Amino acid sequence: MNNETFSQNLIENGYVVLKQCISSSLINEHKQAITFRLGQLLEEINIPPKGDIHLDFLEAIKHIRQFTVQGELSRYLTYKDLHRKKYLEPQVLEKLMFALGPDLECNLEPEVLVNVKDVTDGYLVKKLHQEFWSGCGLNTLQTWTPIVMEEGMGGIEVIVGSHAWGHIPHRNREPIGIPGDAEYQLLDTQEGDMVIFHSLLLHQTVPNRHEYPRFAMPQGVRNFHDKDTGFEDLKKWDAFHYSPLSQIRKKLGNPHLSPFRTYNSERN
Repeated sequence: MNNETFSQNLIENGYVVLKQCISSSLINEHKQAITFRLGQLLEEINIPPKGDIHLDFLEAIKHIRQFTVQGELSRYLTYKDLHRKKYLEPQVLEKLMFALGPDLECNLEPEVLVNVKDVTDGYLVKKLHQEFWSGCGLNTLQTWTPIVMEEGMGGIEVIVGSHAWGHIPHRNREPIGIPGDAEYQLLDTQEGDMVIFHSLLLHQTVPNRHEYPRFAMPQGVRNFHDKDTGFEDLKKWDAFHYSPLSQIRKKLGNPHLSPFRTYNSERN
């Protein structure tokens, strides 16, 4: 996808699906890390793991709250630096720099969301909502990346162009009203894809009908120079790409521009 098409889709529809922008090796790295941490969690409660991402997750949530399991998986992926690696994939980085500029940061502790068949909990199967409702700023792009995705596992559904409707009135995490002619679109996503969308785009979870769980990572990305228009200060952020000017500022080290701070230093 060229930048013109990317821009047009984001402006008009409020979202873009980047197809096969994440390498299979990186997706497998996520799967291996999740499977490893699940094995640790099971061993901690004296249950032998099977080494299967699906079976071990289903076993883990029989004994540990799913919210807790997801939190443990999220922290482990962050520990393994996987919260930021996908954004350094060439096609992803190119599009983020085109949309946001070169000074980029991402949420430091994104949550691994796992959807299990027949589970209808509102936290796990979200109704139509805007990320703006949860403090996401207007200058932040939201991404949604499937880690384990097979036919019948659902995904996300959006209302095309709803980002241009502004802040939708809502109560108890649901819109009060939706126009009757709203265009719903179930996004066709596979492992290796990434959805990038505006914080005002209405979207919801499509339930998983498959016997095995679906794993995905929603996460925010922004330019760290942009003014915060939400409650982004309550979140943790990790800068992963710097412009040349920002790299020079890092070398200078402080706003006082200390003369000769690193002159003839042996340190990089």
